[in-house]
Parts: sequence; C-alpha cells; structure tokens
Amino acid sequence: MVSLGNNTGATNHLASGIRYGIPDTPNQIPGHSYAGVGFNYTKAGGAQVGASGRGWICGLSEYKNPSTPYPGDNGDWWDRDAYLTQKEPPLVKLIGPEFSGQPDASRSWWTNHPSFVKSNGSIPGEWVWHMEGGGGDMETTFGPLYSLLKTYGLARRPINIDEYATVSTPLGLRGNCPPLHGLLAPIVARPNAANSNYNATGAGYFATGQLRLTIGTSPPTDRRIDASATVGSDMLRVRTGARTARGTWQVTINDPSAAGLPESGAPPLNHSNNE
Repeated sequence: MVSLGNNTGATNHLASGIRYGIPDTPNQIPGHSYAGVGFNYTKAGGAQVGASGRGWICGLSEYKNPSTPYPGDNGDWWDRDAYLTQKEPPLVKLIGPEFSGQPDASRSWWTNHPSFVKSNGSIPGEWVWHMEGGGGDMETTFGPLYSLLKTYGLARRPINIDEYATVSTPLGLRGNCPPLHGLLAPIVARPNAANSNYNATGAGYFATGQLRLTIGTSPPTDRRIDASATVGSDMLRVRTGARTARGTWQVTINDPSAAGLPESGAPPLNHSNNE
C-alpha cells in the first residue's frame, strides 16, 4: 500500500554504501566515482583479513590459529573507547551488535550486548544487525529492539541492516568475499565487460537521480513483496520487489489528491520490468 498523504521527507540515499567492496589497492578507484553514486557508508572487517586469519573462507580452524592477533590475546583486552578515540576519524561511528539474527530478548547476545555497552559507555551510533536469521520481516523486528533499548535505558538511534535475506532465501553462492575487494564489488566497473570504465552509472546504479520526496508504504500481509515510492513534479514513482516467491499482488495507492492526482479515473501509467 502506498499512502500519498504520508510524506516521509526528502530522499537521502540511506542505502548508498558498500560492504567489503573497498579495494585493498590504494587509489584503485578515483574519488569522483565515490561521489558520483552518492556514497554514504562503507563496512569491512573479516573478509579483508589476510592470512592466516581468513576465517571468512577457511573455516573455524583459522580462528584458532595462534599466529593471528585478535583482541583478548594473552588476556590483553584494550580499552575500546580510548582505542577508538585515538585511532578512528571523528566521523566513524561505533556500530553494533552485528549479530546474525534479528532482535530477540530470548537470545543472550541480544541481552548481553546492550547491558555491556550501557556499562562502559561504548553505545553504538547505529544499531546494526544481519537479517540472516529469523523470519526476515523488518516490521516485526523493531518492537523487540525498542523493548530491549527501553529495558537497558538506551536511546533509539538509526538502524542499519547489513543483510536482508535470511539464510534460506538467497540463490547461488553466499559469502564469496575475495572478488568483493575490488571495483566496489563490481558496481562501478567490471573489467573485460562491455563497460569496464569507472562510471557511476556503469551498472545502472541510480542513486543521485532520486531527488524527490519519499512516500510512506506498507507491505501486504504475507510480507512477500515490498515497495518504495517517491513523488516529484513530473510523476509518482512506485518500485516493487518480490522475494523468492511467485504470485500476483495488487498495489493500492491511497489519497491521490495529496500528490495532485485525480480521485477517480484512470491516470496514465508507465510500466517497466527489471529482473
């Protein structure tokens, strides 16, 4: 359902970022390519750890390798706040808890983490997790999170979901980390392809074109599709996407007069299908 009377503000590219795609080779990508896609966020970590700490590809045994340094080695737990204050730029945010499942008060990770950050003041600037576990329904995850924050006296802060797909839904290879290290996970360039130049729109990426007002939407009861909508001076744009399911769904648009559209009749429609 698209509610045209629910204006949620200007578009601000909250999803314009990359995970693991920053190259290991310095200056591999020109700065204007980052700016050209409205780049806001990056995240990296285990997938860019070199030998012999490559737990991301070699399995649990790599994590037990005695030659790989990890926090807590020999009982040496550095002071998080002091370390980050000294080493990280002011704009870099603390994030957490980075758990692989949605907020759940019955899981010790989701109770231990807020208790810990509250006790030492290392409270994240964003609440971040992966939707790899659970039902994959974003709407039902907010309630448990807010309840946990209230229990431990923590403030609501921006939410950043690293991965939306639960383990059972993606098709093909998961966690193929090595190829992601270059070329922004080939979003801006793809060597030996038809368009291998650094080009902000080389793969059809369309971030900076969405300079409109966003409109509130809500999913159907089966949670199988999602929609986003923007309205500008020229037209209303509604984008829908389905999960790994086949079916027929209806998109309902409420309060058309709020966007200057007639309350009745058949307005002109343009339809495109991208798979």
